[in-house]
Amino acid sequence: MDKKSERKKKPEREKKPAVPKEPKEQHRVITSLVGNLSHALEHEPIGVVGEISEITEEKEPAEKYHDREKRPTKYRFFVIFGLIVFWLAIMGTLSVVSTVREVVFNITNQTALKEEFELFLFPVVINDPPEFNSAEDNMPASVIISSAIWQIILIGDTSNYEQGFNTILIPENDVEAAVRSIFGWGFDIRHVSAGNIVSPFLYEAETKSYTVPENPPFFTFSPRVAEISSTGDVYRVVVEYIAPSPQFIAGIEYEALPVKTMIFTITRGRDRTKAIQSIELNRENEEFIHF
Repeated sequence: MDKKSERKKKPEREKKPAVPKEPKEQHRVITSLVGNLSHALEHEPIGVVGEISEITEEKEPAEKYHDREKRPTKYRFFVIFGLIVFWLAIMGTLSVVSTVREVVFNITNQTALKEEFELFLFPVVINDPPEFNSAEDNMPASVIISSAIWQIILIGDTSNYEQGFNTILIPENDVEAAVRSIFGWGFDIRHVSAGNIVSPFLYEAETKSYTVPENPPFFTFSPRVAEISSTGDVYRVVVEYIAPSPQFIAGIEYEALPVKTMIFTITRGRDRTKAIQSIELNRENEEFIHF
């Protein structure tokens, strides 16, 4: 029991777990697969991996190319469309401005021309001349002289004329100049006394002058130009004769109706010199004539 039992009681050494050894054949297969995979990754993909890689590589550039093509086309369309709208807006604005400017110019020009002819014809309309084809043929000399003197009184400067008792002395040369400015140069001027009882224009052959009231009254017609048309320097002017009325004398506004309408044919040069060629009755408004 002694030594033998002690030997038996000694603790046994712990045994380490056995590690299974890899078979040599399995190690070779794994090494081969790893090598093949490394080789495949270094070169073009093969099989499914290669197809996926190819699809990915092809798809991404295609989308980018599609976006690059699609976006510029859309942007170009909107830019071109915007430019067209902008151009049309500018052209429309210019067209409206041009039209308005032309209308305003025509209205302004027509109004100014009417006023010019009304002032020019006032001395003639006061005398209510008859129809005539030319001043030389059938225009009475008294009407010619009276129209010329009325032009001097209404438009001219009478401050330098010799003055008498409520009268002024107008030289015949000035009267002749006024005649030429109204009726032109195609006839000889015959000096005679003119006017009427209320406003007499007395011719004095000795002094070669006309004795004229300083402020002669008139109770005849005043002109209102209704229409103007022209062919070159020849103007066709439709003139309404407006008779004086108590409202006009009192300064009261009223609707003035024409007593009659006459048509004046007038030449007007570039320097605005004018001459009456003929006067005719507007037969369309003949029913409005009241003498």
